[in-house]
Amino acid sequence: MLTAPTGHCKTEAVDRFCQKHNEHTYRITINNLYKLRDLIYELADMTGARSVHLHKQISRSHKLTLDAIVKQLKEIKASGGKPIIIIDEGENMEISLLKVMKGLYDRLREHCAIVLIGTHRLVGRMLNIDDKGRSMRQREALPELYRRFKAYHKNITPIEKKR
Repeated sequence: MLTAPTGHCKTEAVDRFCQKHNEHTYRITINNLYKLRDLIYELADMTGARSVHLHKQISRSHKLTLDAIVKQLKEIKASGGKPIIIIDEGENMEISLLKVMKGLYDRLREHCAIVLIGTHRLVGRMLNIDDKGRSMRQREALPELYRRFKAYHKNITPIEKKR
């Protein structure tokens, strides 16, 4: 997980990484209109899971779609690939999307890297805290997801513009 304030070139870094490592790199930029279905279907299309495993079953179940994505990514890894899922603008993920990330992480831990990128609000979403560190009562938390990424969380400090 990579976090930094707005304007600190996170997206540019992702762009450069994707240009250099484009094979089996699946990047999704989340906006505040993204729903669970959008994330799952976009990932299925990007990985080829939709056409390879699902055919017309994709509309029947999010679970079937996720199963096909996991199967496809495991097959890529088994054939020598190095799949990676990059979620940019992660602070825009609602709790349902965060839960999908947790599920994918648990199922793909040994097969596919998952990178979450966003502002400090990404951590706030996971831990259900606002910008001032106060608990937000009306929303669910997902601290177990934060614990999975905590050891690999890098927070980029603001750049001194005078320098």
